[in-house]
Amino acid sequence: HIMRGSFPYHFRWKDYAQLLSAGRQGARCAYLCRDPRDIAVSAWLYRRDVSGKSGGELARAASELKAFGSQTESLRDFMRHGDRYGFAPFAEFAADMKFFYRLPGNYVLKYEQLSADPVNTVRNFLEFLGYPFDIEKIEAVVRSVSRTGQMGRWISVFDDETEALFKELAGDVVSVLGYESNEEWTYR
Repeated sequence: HIMRGSFPYHFRWKDYAQLLSAGRQGARCAYLCRDPRDIAVSAWLYRRDVSGKSGGELARAASELKAFGSQTESLRDFMRHGDRYGFAPFAEFAADMKFFYRLPGNYVLKYEQLSADPVNTVRNFLEFLGYPFDIEKIEAVVRSVSRTGQMGRWISVFDDETEALFKELAGDVVSVLGYESNEEWTYR
């Protein structure tokens, strides 16, 4: 069985961990993660720009995010009040990321690794799952897939206030996930 978690229906990793610890012999778990700073920017841009085209509550959220005086002000409001915009509260999201990342026996796929070396990343993942694979088929799939995410975009969007808010809400998630060696990172 494949279980997926995505926004706006944030998956409760702790609930899944309880299922794993309840004795599901041979259960394997994979976690696809991305730099949480890029997740914040990407989710905000999606809610601000794309969601407005869908109508209803998402259009209302997009309109509110566009009404701010600056993009960093809009991003900070999104990070503080993500649940108002159909996203999980960012502090809760960061805590869940850390929890799942630390679960023993899970397989962590990083978006950045998948983007930089998709063939070997997929091959390693399939080996973890114990699935037989054909490397030529993996290469063909990789060639046919479009990847649009921008890594490191947060650097061009964050300012001092946004960085401080992110650190307040997300705590040490960036270093726990291995994106920085400590919490002294800066956008500059």
